[in-house]
Amino acid sequence: MAFRDVLDRWATEEEVNEGRGRIDLRARNKAESGFFDRARDHFEIPCPYVSIECKNYKEDVGNNEFNQLASRLNDKTGQLGILVCRKISNPSAALQRAKDRLGKNQNHHILVITDEDLIKLCETSGEGDIAAIDDLMEEKLKALIS
Repeated sequence: MAFRDVLDRWATEEEVNEGRGRIDLRARNKAESGFFDRARDHFEIPCPYVSIECKNYKEDVGNNEFNQLASRLNDKTGQLGILVCRKISNPSAALQRAKDRLGKNQNHHILVITDEDLIKLCETSGEGDIAAIDDLMEEKLKALIS
């Protein structure tokens, strides 16, 4: 797994909002270097935990999916989320949806990871190329905040 040395205490289907919702995956950020460390310390994104929503859709994820993940993010548990989906046919629309959650004082940083990205992450992880993993994640973040 690409994040095994920086994320731990994985929880699946964790209840949030007093049981009114669930987050697919949540992991503790224990990074002391690399992307998750830089997100926290350099970019000043509160991320003691990283929340991940997984969508197995044939079509692009839309506003509802971004809203669902954004509703799970907060200063206490973290403002960094990952939305995992099969593919994105309109990357600019997906990026704009993510930027919409960053603006308007929401401060929700949502990175979209597709199957293609997951394959790259797994390949580079298997090769021990941590820098390539960090680079891919930082590219996603730079696109979001620029």
